[in-house]
Amino acid sequence: MRLTENFVKPSSYTLYFDNFFASIDLLKSLGEEGFGATGTIRENRINHEYPLEESMRKKESGLSDCILPEL
Repeated sequence: MRLTENFVKPSSYTLYFDNFFASIDLLKSLGEEGFGATGTIRENRINHEYPLEESMRKKESGLSDCILPEL
């Protein structure tokens, strides 16, 4: 979050993260500040707040899903 302190108009930026840095909490915090943010989140970092559906586990590698948390 410290890296975003000097942005003047957060709503004009979208930040992208790989799965090493992304987490639900980070994406929520950035959204609350007005930033757009996208990231791949590892299953062990979702704290079962957004559990993977069994149907998603059975699909081939490379597929994705989108969750838009309420702010």
